[in-house]
Amino acid sequence: FFRGLSMPTLLSTSLSQKADASHQTSWAIMLGLSLSIGLGLGAMMMGRSSEQHIVAFARMPTVSSTSTRVPVEAVHQRMTPSMHHSTLANHDVSLKVVPASSLDPLLTDAPYVGAAMQPSARPRLVAAPLMAAMLLSMAALWRNACNMKGGRRLVPLEEVALLSVAGAKDQGTWVAGALATAPVPNDEALSQARAAAIEVLQSMDLPHSKMEEWRFNDLGRLKKALVPMDNTTSLDVTKFSCEAADGLRVVMVNGVPSAALSDTSKLPEGVYLGSLSNAPAAVAASFATQTAVSSSLFPVLNTALCKEALCVHVPVGVEVTTALHVVYLSHGAASDEELSVAAPRLLVVLEEGAKLSIIEEFAGASTTGHYLSIPTAEFQVAARACLEHGVVQDNASGSQHLKQTFVTQAEASVYEEVEVNLGAQQARHDLRVVQLGPATHTSLQCFCLTGEDQTHDLHSKILLEHPDGTTNQLHKLIAASPSSRGIFDGNVRVGKEAQKTDAAQMTRSLLMKRGASANVKPNLQIIADDVKCSHGCTVCDLDDEELFYLRSRGLTEAQAREALVFSFGFEVIGKLGKGRWEDLTQRVGIRVKENLTL
Repeated sequence: FFRGLSMPTLLSTSLSQKADASHQTSWAIMLGLSLSIGLGLGAMMMGRSSEQHIVAFARMPTVSSTSTRVPVEAVHQRMTPSMHHSTLANHDVSLKVVPASSLDPLLTDAPYVGAAMQPSARPRLVAAPLMAAMLLSMAALWRNACNMKGGRRLVPLEEVALLSVAGAKDQGTWVAGALATAPVPNDEALSQARAAAIEVLQSMDLPHSKMEEWRFNDLGRLKKALVPMDNTTSLDVTKFSCEAADGLRVVMVNGVPSAALSDTSKLPEGVYLGSLSNAPAAVAASFATQTAVSSSLFPVLNTALCKEALCVHVPVGVEVTTALHVVYLSHGAASDEELSVAAPRLLVVLEEGAKLSIIEEFAGASTTGHYLSIPTAEFQVAARACLEHGVVQDNASGSQHLKQTFVTQAEASVYEEVEVNLGAQQARHDLRVVQLGPATHTSLQCFCLTGEDQTHDLHSKILLEHPDGTTNQLHKLIAASPSSRGIFDGNVRVGKEAQKTDAAQMTRSLLMKRGASANVKPNLQIIADDVKCSHGCTVCDLDDEELFYLRSRGLTEAQAREALVFSFGFEVIGKLGKGRWEDLTQRVGIRVKENLTL
């Protein structure tokens, strides 16, 4: 009854999205097999279809809960190309897409247990020997038990031969809605990169919590009506002052540089600062080369939505003594049911021996935080060049901030980053550093302060493939509210050729309230055998002995806690500009004290 497929025993597997149905499915399998053995010829099993279900053909039945059979042709007619990946990704399974015309040979030749697919029909279990049925039922129950974890059913990738989707909602509409907000690019040079990005997006969709790298993020907050940003430029930017960057400040409003709000009077001769269309040919050619290797949605989406990219080019041997301050301001949508989208883009190229300090500061341009910001920055640091990078994220409450940073370092180059995260309802930074030559130095310092209903996430990847490299990473988190969460996933990979590498990684989390959470995973992958590497993790509350010591010196308990908590974060905050950006450091310190709830 399976259009040419003849198997001793046929079992259907319906993978429901409801995890609590997994216990009932074990009894369903037992009941079905018992009836089949008792009758000798088979049993009738029938269930109602769920709103979203997958009919799977697997070597071993994992679950059999609710089953709906539809014609093979109907299944494939109802599957659009975007559904193949987007819907099945929610079930942690891989999809082998086959045309309907080639379905019969595949099912006939493949040694998989399958399922009959007929509309409104009850699939009949073919008669099988008693011993085979008993062994199969034992194997099914054992595999179902092994695939249970915390009440959720896990489907092994290797078991799935073919998946067909029926009645599933096409989640690709979110990407389509985001593309609908795309402005017309100001730079002609962006057109080609944008067309390529839109083509890639046809097979991509919004990440979800069943993906390993996104399992602690709630991107359901992005599923709102996406609207274009307001083009208002009449803003007061004096509060974002930084004395070390006077005369070299660029303000980007909703992802687009604003000449009226910017001041580049101290730009050194020979240094280029402007749009991609007027950049040197070598700089324009390097645009989007690093994001092209990313498999993540948001760098590609940024390329597709970017209206104008800000480019910085420092020639050979030039040292820019004034810090470059880039201020990103975003407007929120008027309604809570809407999200405005901003996609600022930054490209920085340092030639051999060049030096530059750059500050990226993110904030809201309006009182409402109904906006999504997906900034992307690419940094190319040539041999013996030095880049000092500061990041201050203080977006409006309720906003969504998903930042991506890509860095490549040539021989003997230096990249030092200090990052402070204070604002946004959900903030995530994906940072990727690749050392392309020997004797490179990388330093990453990050501090996150999460308050009520806030999530701050840092995902970093450092790739060392050359000898004598050094990397030092410190991540610090304060979770100050019962509903706050901090996430750190740091990966340092020391390749086989990276001998004499010195790599250190440390994450420290301070949980101030019961219910606050920190999900941290420092990770070192070492293939070389002559290295000095270390990593560590601590998650705790304040030390009682330290509190007692300060109280014995006359401080109240509240004062002692404030002093300890602030000094915990200031270890990173004080490194902004290595002490040169004093007014910026003071502004950040004031914001930290305002956000702390001790």
